[in-house]
Amino acid sequence: MKPLPNYLKMHRIKAGYSQKELGEKGHVYYRCHTSGCAPTSVREERVTEAACQALEPFNLNHYHQDILQEMLVGFRNEWAGHKTEHLRSLKIHLQDIEARLARLTDALIDRLVDKETFEKRNASLLVQQKEVKDKIEEIEQETLAVPDRIQEFLELAKSALNLCNLADPEEKRDLLSRLTSNRWVDRKNVVMERKYEAELAAKGFENTTSAPVGIRTRVFVLIPH
Repeated sequence: MKPLPNYLKMHRIKAGYSQKELGEKGHVYYRCHTSGCAPTSVREERVTEAACQALEPFNLNHYHQDILQEMLVGFRNEWAGHKTEHLRSLKIHLQDIEARLARLTDALIDRLVDKETFEKRNASLLVQQKEVKDKIEEIEQETLAVPDRIQEFLELAKSALNLCNLADPEEKRDLLSRLTSNRWVDRKNVVMERKYEAELAAKGFENTTSAPVGIRTRVFVLIPH
């Protein structure tokens, strides 16, 4: 009997394709079944390690939780300015991606890159473009202000590190999907990014003086030893 996968359908390879699990010798492995993928696999334990590392900043005592709650009050009052600045940063990033797409197309027309190289780079840029557009749309159309969503994350964070010890795979998937985004596997490297609100909360855990401005999402990468 294969063990029940804890992270099924939660990860994708770097190019954006879905990962599929493969049980071998009592362990769960993830590998890509798409043509052209490298024939490597990643054990579930490594994915769990990446998850725990991404959630480590949420390991707070009651004193630090109270400090962060006070910080959130100030951040709530200043959110309009944070929102404007974050949108501006995202739109600049989107313009940069679109410019890179245009230059890549010109390079193909001028035969400075071959078609295979073009397709790989173009696919990667299109994934990035969609992610940024989705973030912009989410912020512009948000029905729940980020400070309120951070408050929800604070409640989740109190039990976030229990993710590593939870016996119920459904609980693991639910908590990880609510706190992280852009989870992928590149060969044997496991990469996770915290969601914007979770990143704001995590940054707040590390800063006891003011809420962060212009947050750049932290990426955790586990490189095989």
